[in-house]
Amino acid sequence: MIKKNIVITILSLFLITALEATAQHAHLKVYPKASQIQWTGYGAIGNYSLSGTLDITEGIFEVDSLQQLVNGVLVLNMKRIDHDNNTLVKHLKSEDFFAV
Repeated sequence: MIKKNIVITILSLFLITALEATAQHAHLKVYPKASQIQWTGYGAIGNYSLSGTLDITEGIFEVDSLQQLVNGVLVLNMKRIDHDNNTLVKHLKSEDFFAV
């Protein structure tokens, strides 16, 4: 099966809080119930894009003393991908894309 390449631009706003701080780094936790990822996928051929949302299961980021991102992990619930077009959602959940 050929996997299709898609470009996903993730624009998101996270509600985070400092869990643990050291002299050099802070660990920031994502609050899943207050956070959501908004995604946009662009067509490889033609000039179109589709947007939707994804729920976050958990996440944590590490920033340095200058508040620069050093490391991070986001766990996304791909079973909860959402879009107005149910046919598109079914396709994105299929083996062609995320296989959930």
